[in-house]
Amino acid sequence: MNEEFRMSENIGNELINEELNNIGRASDLLWLHFGQKFYIINRRGIEVEKGSYGIHIQCPWRFIHQGILVLGSMDIYMPKEGVHESDFNWDEIGNSVFDEKIKVIKEKILPIKVQKVESDEIGNLKLIFEDDFVFEAMPNCSVKQEFWRLINNVTKEHTVIFE
Repeated sequence: MNEEFRMSENIGNELINEELNNIGRASDLLWLHFGQKFYIINRRGIEVEKGSYGIHIQCPWRFIHQGILVLGSMDIYMPKEGVHESDFNWDEIGNSVFDEKIKVIKEKILPIKVQKVESDEIGNLKLIFEDDFVFEAMPNCSVKQEFWRLINNVTKEHTVIFE
């Protein structure tokens, strides 16, 4: 029988009143940046922008705006308009529905302030923003693995759900 997963319901409360200021992906990992922007040199020696906080998501997720699903994790695997399926490589940034839609979200919605954070004992995460904008992450595996992590980029502290 699999081990039961339980977690604190207070994870992520430090994001309340922080602004979501960038969204992107590395392969199929979704990343979100919050708070004060700053630059670091990554492990490849490239200067990259970070926020005071980050979340890396490796489970199903979705963005809802005013009751409409505007972007979901499966959009990464769908070719954008004009890309034929036979030429489609989802891992190539710029080819997917996600890559097209994220540009619009970043332009029209960001930055946007977190008003409320909800998490539960099985790892679900819900971020409620201004303007009826919502992000949800929904772990979907009974085997212990990493679903998402909250990163404090200032202190370098990582809170992993579930490791």
